[in-house]
Amino acid sequence: MSPAFDGSIHEVFSALSYGATLVLPASGDRLGHLKLVDVAILTPSVASQLQPADFPRLQKLYLVGEPVPQRVCDAWAAEKQVINMYGPTEATCGATIARLDVGKPVTIGKPNPSTRVYILDHRLRLAPMGMIGEVWLAGVQVARGYLNQKELSSERFLDDSVCVSLGEQMYRTGDRGYWDENGDLVYCGRRDRQIKLRGFRLDLDDLEARILVCCLGNATVAITLCDDVEELVCMVQTTAMSAHQVRQRLQHCLPPYAVPRHIVVVERLPTTAAGKVDYKAIARTRTADREEALAETLDLQTSSTDQRLARLWRKMIGDRGRLSVTVTPRSRILDLGGDSALQLRILSAINEEFGVQLSWRALAELDLSQMAREIDNKSGELQPSPRLDKSQLSSAEEYHWQRYQIDPTSATFNLGFACDFDLVSVDRDRLVSAWNAVLQHHEMFRCRYVPDANGNPRRILGSRPQQVADILDEPLEAERLMNTPFDLERDSPIRVVISRKGMVVVCHHISCDYTTFTLLIGDVMRAYDAMGTLQDSVSNASITSYLSATSWHPNVSASMVAFWNDALRGVPQIQPPLAGAATGLQNRTSYQGSATMLQATKSTSDRVEEVMKAYGVSGQQLALAAATVALAVLDENCDSFDVVIGVPFANRRSPEDGRVAAGVFLEPVPLRLAFPSGHHVSSVDSQSPLLGKVQSALWGAVTNAMPWEQLLRNLGICSTNLGHDHALFDCVVSFHDWRTGAESVYGKMAGIGMSPQFLWSSNGSKFKLMIELIVVDDGLLVRLEYDEACYPSPTPSHIQRLFLHALDVIATSPSASFEQLRHEGLRAWTPETLGTSGATLPCPNILSLCRGRADSDSSCLEGS
Repeated sequence: MSPAFDGSIHEVFSALSYGATLVLPASGDRLGHLKLVDVAILTPSVASQLQPADFPRLQKLYLVGEPVPQRVCDAWAAEKQVINMYGPTEATCGATIARLDVGKPVTIGKPNPSTRVYILDHRLRLAPMGMIGEVWLAGVQVARGYLNQKELSSERFLDDSVCVSLGEQMYRTGDRGYWDENGDLVYCGRRDRQIKLRGFRLDLDDLEARILVCCLGNATVAITLCDDVEELVCMVQTTAMSAHQVRQRLQHCLPPYAVPRHIVVVERLPTTAAGKVDYKAIARTRTADREEALAETLDLQTSSTDQRLARLWRKMIGDRGRLSVTVTPRSRILDLGGDSALQLRILSAINEEFGVQLSWRALAELDLSQMAREIDNKSGELQPSPRLDKSQLSSAEEYHWQRYQIDPTSATFNLGFACDFDLVSVDRDRLVSAWNAVLQHHEMFRCRYVPDANGNPRRILGSRPQQVADILDEPLEAERLMNTPFDLERDSPIRVVISRKGMVVVCHHISCDYTTFTLLIGDVMRAYDAMGTLQDSVSNASITSYLSATSWHPNVSASMVAFWNDALRGVPQIQPPLAGAATGLQNRTSYQGSATMLQATKSTSDRVEEVMKAYGVSGQQLALAAATVALAVLDENCDSFDVVIGVPFANRRSPEDGRVAAGVFLEPVPLRLAFPSGHHVSSVDSQSPLLGKVQSALWGAVTNAMPWEQLLRNLGICSTNLGHDHALFDCVVSFHDWRTGAESVYGKMAGIGMSPQFLWSSNGSKFKLMIELIVVDDGLLVRLEYDEACYPSPTPSHIQRLFLHALDVIATSPSASFEQLRHEGLRAWTPETLGTSGATLPCPNILSLCRGRADSDSSCLEGS
């Protein structure tokens, strides 16, 4: 080894201490001396470039300095004795050691006698077996710190917090790992190899492993961030493929945001003097592919679609502060720094510039040249934009009409909002005027829904707008209002009641979703500020705005149909969330149900907030991952787990759709998460973070989203034959952020003396099981809505507490795999352990946003 590498100390002194002969390389032949020795120490990068058969005398090989790829282990262990050694310089070279065998997963073994190894979470607590944490080393061999670097020393070298009585130090390695069932340490990469790119969380070590699988194992892969821009560069050591072929494979194997911007194929990866992969050299590399190099000189003066599109991209991304934006034919919006908000603005600009109707999915997935061809093919085809007829229901309205037809007497699909106030701070008459102005402005709230002669629903627009029920001194009776069903053939789908002390707003889901609710309340607050009249800043309100929404005319391509056929292959029409013999399998006979709500502990809430900020993980992704673990722990089939979960899809596909404040857009999207039995799981999947799998699956589902009934037709499913049961899934997981910050409409309400609250029907359940993760000012809430006939007590309580426990563990170890999380859930599966996960709230159908808790004593409920 090079004297620059601390491993040379081990090499020199182990040889001299045991009477061996130390053989040095001959001048000009760096590796020739390996044919003369019995034992050698190499980095895996060097070993991967050599053939074991070329060294017949070599008996034992020590691999050090880098993670050992499974293929390197298998190649060498088939002919030699292979030892894996781990240990940073700060802990004197060797900390752990493991014998590697063919076909057995690589570990870094057990600690040496003088070493203590701790796996700690981010709060420096010991992580349980199977949970990924940070590797800390302790013992007499730990250094005292870095020379003349006090700040760095104090960050990396701490007093031993586990074996306090020894008075020794422990060293933060920055590596991640976990203890397997045999007590061996499994290495999971560097902490600093987890990045946030364009809003997506990526683990570069995991991405390298996935790219290796995409290349069928015929390569060595290294990936890192470029030096000067936020772009991935991937270097592939192979002779079997070109850079273009590698890119084509990756575009089929990886979600678009994970495909590296730069791909370079080389005969040999660059290495440092110590024989490790030189990531710094790779970070300075740019694509060497000739076609991409020529593309850097795009002539933006010509008038072809490519150049017009490139100019538009440059302008809009440059306006976001990127002073120099290089656009090539292979550039994609995600590569150039476009987040989802910017994507919507660019999409609107493209459609206006070229007179086409590109989908959000096309914008996210197509590179510039592909998009230009798509625009040329569509040019002139989609003008003017199609719109629904005034009597024609949107796909979202049809979805809720079908559920209304099954049980018109149910109030389950009512959405409720309330607030109490005092007349000193709130002008009640002005509030009534504001509501009446908004209700007159929003035509959708005049609609009635009636069947025609063939039983098909149609929309009728009433001539008179709905008015506020001004009851002044009468009791408000919020609970009665919330649990009163709508007669959609005769009634307006909204009721607003204002008393002296408060206000209640109830909408049927056929005309409203929570996004609509927020926009609607925003319009009311603007009208209130304007002394009860509407201003130009009010949101799109005419029924034409809703009927013309791009959401009702998505471009459903053959590839989207193929995606769903593949994703849902083998899923029955009704997919129970649990395969247990006694839970979830009974068919529903009504929309009756119950609810329960838990408030998470402050420590769990804080951890979730931290991981969302640090890793760019959304609340919806965390909720889906936690629900998957909770359901898997309760599932009786321990060998494998396969679940389809419903995800609410906002379905507002353009900036214009996002401003429509009346009408329902929300539709469900099925998300399948399948985990085969252990012996079928590849080493990549078994060690891949569950959050990454959820994020990738959610991306695929949302970018291929299509109208619900169209999806069912493509799958050959007739939903009208299912009764109260739901097609494909009967478990829904949703996330709401209802904090009352200064920019929030609910925060502005609180600022003028109103106390906003959300309401739910007290005797219904929209699905067999619905899990809602809610963020409020005081922390996290978990609300469960369930059909008691399908989930008898105590199963709902178990699900809820397992969900909170899983959420806490995921927030503590965001890189944990599904198997690790399920193992931890099974280990903790006792009423005593889970009983501390949160506090049950007394009223699960009322949520006061200002106080962040359910409250049954609100003055809004007077007379209930």
